[in-house]
Amino acid sequence: MLVPHALKEAATAKVTVQTLRRNISVLYGAGGNIAVLTGPTEKLLVDAEIVSARPNVFAALTSIMPTPSRIDQTLTGTSITPAGMSGLHEAGAGHSGPRKHAQAPFERHARRSWNHTFPAAPAGAIPSTVFKEDHTLQVNGATLILKHYMPAHTDSDISVHFTEADIFHTGDTFWNRNYPFIDYSTGGSIEGTIRAAEANLARVTTR
Repeated sequence: MLVPHALKEAATAKVTVQTLRRNISVLYGAGGNIAVLTGPTEKLLVDAEIVSARPNVFAALTSIMPTPSRIDQTLTGTSITPAGMSGLHEAGAGHSGPRKHAQAPFERHARRSWNHTFPAAPAGAIPSTVFKEDHTLQVNGATLILKHYMPAHTDSDISVHFTEADIFHTGDTFWNRNYPFIDYSTGGSIEGTIRAAEANLARVTTR
């Protein structure tokens, strides 16, 4: 079974911290990358890990900035990741981004090739701020521009551009080791994935 195996692997996967520009780092580990924007009293995360990786993710976050006790105050998800969002919500995280799939029973999101149905996200893990196309956040001295893609990996993908540092987070619209995962059950498509790749290339600078 793919999902139980992924949960087991994520529980012991090493999470590595790499410092980028300004006050931004990235966590590499069990699955997608997590961008971390640190400030004097909080961290903002872009994306979440598989829920079983939570202890190792929190340890990595603490290594970036040991205080305060409330590690994650704002969370932005670039796709449909209810398990990770729920785990971080329990630690006090807020959430901005696509909301419609998380609100519904998660049967529609059952990855058909995975033979697994995810439970609906708890109320506290539902995004508190939602948007249709673009959204701008001012957090920890940084400007973040969130942009909604047309259906690609899913129909609720977004990118996040840290403008001052010129760092671009593409979420699950970019895969660098294998063929991209396209979730047809949540509106993803190969045509949209190609469009997203072209949009990402157009946004990337030579800096």
